[in-house]
Amino acid sequence: MKPSDFQKTVQCRFESCLKKVVRHVVKDYQQGLKRRKDKEIPFCELPEIFVENFAVWDDYETDYTIFSVCGIDIRVLDDELAEALKKLPERKRNTLLMYYFLEMTESPDFKVSLAGALHEELSYELDDYCVALRMKYSEEMKAKRRAEGKVTTFYTSCEEPRPNTFTFNPPAECEWFSWYAAKENLDGYSRWALNSWVIEPLLDSRFYTWPGGDTYFIYLGARTSMRFERLIVGIQAFEKIRILREEFNLSGNRQAKAKIDKALSLFDENTLESVPASAVISEANKIINGY
Repeated sequence: MKPSDFQKTVQCRFESCLKKVVRHVVKDYQQGLKRRKDKEIPFCELPEIFVENFAVWDDYETDYTIFSVCGIDIRVLDDELAEALKKLPERKRNTLLMYYFLEMTESPDFKVSLAGALHEELSYELDDYCVALRMKYSEEMKAKRRAEGKVTTFYTSCEEPRPNTFTFNPPAECEWFSWYAAKENLDGYSRWALNSWVIEPLLDSRFYTWPGGDTYFIYLGARTSMRFERLIVGIQAFEKIRILREEFNLSGNRQAKAKIDKALSLFDENTLESVPASAVISEANKIINGY
């Protein structure tokens, strides 16, 4: 059966439309290639600095020697330099590494501080050292640092539910820290944030999964807090104890000094579950306020 004139017409129109579509697709493709070619450049014509940015270098531990200074890993690629550094005494080696690799100078105004884990081997390098409450400085280490005029403190973090400065902790625990610092012959307590406010600090003191109040001590609008005020009271007690100790040492009043030591012996973080901070502070104040 032969197709009718109408069917032939429809077929011709369809073939014509199909050819137009194919021509336009090819034309668009060629124009796209031209636009791409105008914007592209061969790798061989790229400046070397761009090629280096695109490069990815494999990193193997055998290619360098690691030296650890103040908790920072320093990688030395030169084998001869690494061997020479190994032969130096530790203190001289650390000084060189800090100077050349960490850009630390020998200026008397330059000080190194660290808040972190306790490493006695780093003590001589650090002018300001702060470790967690649960970590204990040795008496020898504290005495040596004090003789050298270095600052020695402690801190608390989210790891210690008590004592701490969260909004759900008894405010007296904020005062407790200064008494504990006096007991341990430390220079004080270090807190990481004063006014790092959350979205609605007056309504909700939490920051994601962090305990409430961990990020700030004071509030918007020059508002203080019970926690901050108790911290101030503790600082005042710390200063009074320091003055009394100096006075009793100069006068040779061993009996009075022993009473102060007895008052400070009450401050033990392991007993806070059974004896709250407010009760311990009250007992200690009875002794301290007698002078």
